[in-house]
Amino acid sequence: MVTVWWAYATAIRSGILLESERMRVARFVKQSDRELHATSYFLRRVVLAHKTSRRAECIRFASQCPGCGSAEHGPPRLFPSDDGGVRFSVSHSGNVALVAVARGIDLAVDIEHAATRSAWNEIGSRVAHPRDNVSVSGVERWTAKEAALKLTGFGLTIPMTKVVIERTAGRTGRTGRTHINYRGRQFAAWITWFDVDASFKGAVASSIPSDLTVVKVTL
Repeated sequence: MVTVWWAYATAIRSGILLESERMRVARFVKQSDRELHATSYFLRRVVLAHKTSRRAECIRFASQCPGCGSAEHGPPRLFPSDDGGVRFSVSHSGNVALVAVARGIDLAVDIEHAATRSAWNEIGSRVAHPRDNVSVSGVERWTAKEAALKLTGFGLTIPMTKVVIERTAGRTGRTGRTHINYRGRQFAAWITWFDVDASFKGAVASSIPSDLTVVKVTL
């Protein structure tokens, strides 16, 4: 089971953020950006503390680049001795921050503000692959492909046009599969689309098929 926890950005005055996180938040010029990133850090810590039974301020993270193996960059994960099999991914857009969490399932998530349909349809057409065979909006095409690329660990260093989206048979809900063949590497993921209120569209890419629950958090 994958759970997506989301919240509207707000002023965060909790002491559970680390000094390094507060410093990164303070670098943003706009107050709205500071609130969004502070909310993202806060939500990540609170949700992962709940899932791992650890104190929020004691949650530790590690990174490792799948390309070069460096611990200086790459997708964040819980520190190995702390994770208990818990995997997570974060995303934010507009005034919404979210964290997707599962146990024993590798996953990645993307959320986008679906403001103007015509603009997103144009963007979606630019990242389409000739073998895409799902009927989705431009923003849904984007979120699925970005989530799939995040799941590889290489992110947008792989062009979105290399991601193929296909229909899935026998699964309920808004689901699909992605395939990536890039420079001799092959990746596959299961996609589940979801909505956050009326203005945001999201997608979760996971290593195996999984049910999805979306939970609003009031801060």
